[in-house]
Amino acid sequence: MYLNLLYKSLKEDNSLVRIKSFIKRILQICTFHKVPFICGSLYLVSEIIKQKPGLLVMITQPEENDNDEEEFKDKRDPLYTNVDNSCLWELAQFTDHYHPTVALYGQTLLSGKFIEFPKSINYDPLQNHTLSRFLDRFVYKNPKKVSNTYKGGSIMQPKKLIGDGLVSSKKKRIMMDDYAVNTQNFLKREEKDIPVDEVNFI
Repeated sequence: MYLNLLYKSLKEDNSLVRIKSFIKRILQICTFHKVPFICGSLYLVSEIIKQKPGLLVMITQPEENDNDEEEFKDKRDPLYTNVDNSCLWELAQFTDHYHPTVALYGQTLLSGKFIEFPKSINYDPLQNHTLSRFLDRFVYKNPKKVSNTYKGGSIMQPKKLIGDGLVSSKKKRIMMDDYAVNTQNFLKREEKDIPVDEVNFI
């Protein structure tokens, strides 16, 4: 809910300087958070850059040499944090993250590309990378049936592929499978169809 509200606010903001300041602060606090929040935040940054192409220079252009340091701790107003000519150097730390999904997202953003969710499944980074879901993979019994988790219009909700275009949908989606790692349904999948954080299970 917090990330969704932040996304809507930044999307409507017309000040690139203020948005840059928020993005850098988001990435800085990610170092203190767990994997689900980091994945959600990196996806949020990707979507904001997609909406505001002018932000891409923070990744593609080298930082200018100037004497103005960032002043996050001293300035209450994001407009005066001196981030206008700075780069997203915070992304570099995520490219070597211990969690493969975080590393993949960091590398994707750092290469100037956007993060794309799988279109065939109901993918939510805030839910799919929790410790409980990881441990469920090793519970060798029939999992409890999970109802559709689609909650409405949100950047964390998937898009349904219809024809050549993507549209939002409230219809039932294929859920992220909960196959245990020792089942044939899990083992028979091809590597390209397996999320990066689950490849080491096959």
